[in-house]
Amino acid sequence: MTYIKVGTIVNTHALKGVLRVKTFSDSEERFLPGNSLYVKREEDYFPLTIERAAPHKTLLHIKFKEHTSIEDNEHLKNHDLFVKEIQLTPLKEDEFYLHDLYGLDVYLDDKKIGTINTLIENATGHLIDIKRPNKKNVLIPFLKRFTEVDLSNNRVLLKNTEGLL
Repeated sequence: MTYIKVGTIVNTHALKGVLRVKTFSDSEERFLPGNSLYVKREEDYFPLTIERAAPHKTLLHIKFKEHTSIEDNEHLKNHDLFVKEIQLTPLKEDEFYLHDLYGLDVYLDDKKIGTINTLIENATGHLIDIKRPNKKNVLIPFLKRFTEVDLSNNRVLLKNTEGLL
């Protein structure tokens, strides 16, 4: 079974079992009461059922039914939250998930220049971390004016990159 990361528990909040979560999810519906998220500990994934969730500044405050106190949550700090791949929202034909980009080849003018290592979230969106052979990694803003995703050929095409590489 494949699990997809949708958030990270950054801290506890108050005494009644609420957690502060940084989300990476594409869907607010993922955090509705009754939905399950999974925490990975060692090699196993453990389900947690959302009792309630509310936005707070840049984070989400989540209360899980299984955890009723701060003591229940202390060990969850810095753990990632996941969903099963089958829980993902269906996409339209020309859409994709960000995790689909990992490992794709990156091309500039029909020449392969590297592979997507990871995506880094920042205040304005995402940066693509491109691993280049025998060179330093390079970060490119993941914007339509700089990138074109071609999932059918497992690649990302760079454009308008003057000054970025």
